[in-house]
Amino acid sequence: MAQTTDQKPAQPSPAIRAGEVTSDALAAGSAPFPALLPLNAPFPISSVNCASAKPGDVVPLMVAAIAARLAEGTDPARGEAIAARLRALHLFPFATPSQRAPQPLSALLTVSDDQSLIAVIADTTDSAELQCRIDIARAENPDSGIVVVGANDDGTLGAPVPNGISDNVTLVAEPVDPWSLVERVERLYVGDHAVGLLAVLTGRPVTTFRAPFYAGWGLTDDRADVPWSGTATPSAAQFADALLAGVCDYRSPFKDGPVDVFAAMDLYRFFLDRYRENDRQTFCVKVMFWNHAGIAAMTESPAGPTRFTNDFDEALRDAKAAGGQIIMWASRVRDDYIDACRREGVPFKRLEDGFLRSVGLGAALARGASAAFDSRGIYFDATAPSDLEYLLENADISEEDTARAARLREAVVAARLTKYNVGRHGTGVAFPEGKTGVLVTAQVSDDAGITKTLSSTIDCSGNENVNLQLLKAARARNPDAYIIFKPHPDVEAGLREGKVEEAVALQYADAIAADADIVGLITQCARLETISSLAGFEALIRGKHVTVHGMPFYAGWGLTEDLTTSPRRTRKRSVDELVYCALIAYTHAVDPVTMIPCPVEVLVDRLVAMRDDKRHAFFYSFGKFLSRASRTLGLDDIGEKSWKELLPWRKG
Repeated sequence: MAQTTDQKPAQPSPAIRAGEVTSDALAAGSAPFPALLPLNAPFPISSVNCASAKPGDVVPLMVAAIAARLAEGTDPARGEAIAARLRALHLFPFATPSQRAPQPLSALLTVSDDQSLIAVIADTTDSAELQCRIDIARAENPDSGIVVVGANDDGTLGAPVPNGISDNVTLVAEPVDPWSLVERVERLYVGDHAVGLLAVLTGRPVTTFRAPFYAGWGLTDDRADVPWSGTATPSAAQFADALLAGVCDYRSPFKDGPVDVFAAMDLYRFFLDRYRENDRQTFCVKVMFWNHAGIAAMTESPAGPTRFTNDFDEALRDAKAAGGQIIMWASRVRDDYIDACRREGVPFKRLEDGFLRSVGLGAALARGASAAFDSRGIYFDATAPSDLEYLLENADISEEDTARAARLREAVVAARLTKYNVGRHGTGVAFPEGKTGVLVTAQVSDDAGITKTLSSTIDCSGNENVNLQLLKAARARNPDAYIIFKPHPDVEAGLREGKVEEAVALQYADAIAADADIVGLITQCARLETISSLAGFEALIRGKHVTVHGMPFYAGWGLTEDLTTSPRRTRKRSVDELVYCALIAYTHAVDPVTMIPCPVEVLVDRLVAMRDDKRHAFFYSFGKFLSRASRTLGLDDIGEKSWKELLPWRKG
């Protein structure tokens, strides 16, 4: 009988001090987004407990805090940078983010791009009040078109507009991106909606009909009485700095202590992207039990908890009923599964470990902390396109993203991180001086990364030992080099196939690096030669020459010596563009400490800490023993069983 489990990742307590939560629209309990963002909220306000305050109670407290910060002094340059960053990331403070990304205004209008437009925000249910605003806007802007945009209680834009208003306006009742609105219109008329703040920060004229917190500072045209009017007259940059760098207090779920506004904005964008990507409930098929918690965290959705089963038909039935998606370990996918999902209209993705995975081997039950969810194929399969290949071939990567990738690459190299982070450092194997050092890295012979790599020089069909073929080819290509052969860790551990006997290997290699630190070997060598091993990627980011006999994801972009070609890969990429696509854009990471999704930079820090933690080493050794023992006893399906099947006395 198939085992089905629902798994919800453990949620850490948000780092919120007493009396310190978010603005009204992001108050605790405005599910589901704050539950996915244990960050003391994206834009929290110090000393304002908005979870219990009425909306009208919040503004006086905010105003007092803003005035105090303005009196203390502000940094206008920082304020300008804050406004620019909000705009670049398309963040909308003081509004609950929508599950699905709103559309740009241009997609909702039929007017020409050069027509002058004025926006009236319908943040009132009183049609007479709204009509009065429209009449004022038309009288003051007779040559402009009027766009009336409905507003929701949660601060988002795009809602039904009250009945009874004039016909000669354009109504926008669908979800619309607030930044696209602010950037398109020439003036904004608003009651007290937060979109007025965006207009203020970008220099657009704003007319208010109530008393929002951003009114009364000389930045808006206020038609209602604003009690604090004249308290201070800052510039927009000074106001942005006082509000978002002064009044607001930020926390990260991944570290103790405060973070600055820029780090908070980046985290907000990260969580928002994950929130919107996971807009469906996920049904996982045949995922190893030790990976359940991590995968559940990466796929958590307001639509429902991630479910795990070994029965594809059951998953398909439930996913169709729930409007969900199916995710399956890539090596277990069959064509008839894909056909069935396509026939039933259920999205299907392949799952595979990420490139910075863990401290320990998956075959030894070490839980993965990163993964790829691919809707086209999977990164190691060169016979078909993948999402990663699509990114590398088509993505326009900004200078900012490339710079971030460069910093990430430098951090990974400095920390000596790899996919598995196993092997003893400084095990005594070294390349001698005066000879060209070539590192030959082996792989698991029956792994899909071998069978699907399209090699022109190595028979990967399973008829011959691929690692022995690789050694022979490497020696033939490098007759005078000093070759060190590095077996695959899973094979060394006796967990997978592909062993080359030592006496045979030494006929072609000068030395064998058993249980050696791959980073130390890469650092010493002049070149690395492999079929499609991830070690080639790890060598590339360390500036080494890499020769590949297959077509791994990092080949075909002008960075490697390729002995096989792929006509789909035509674009030239830099190493940092490769790093951005592979480690930032393509793979997802989960924080092993809090078990919530995290940026890859957080995972780098966690992996370093885990590698140095003796407790982790103990539990990993036990997992390796359990895995080897299960295989010895013929329990090769141990990974597909649940904790309850393996340990009946364990609850959950």
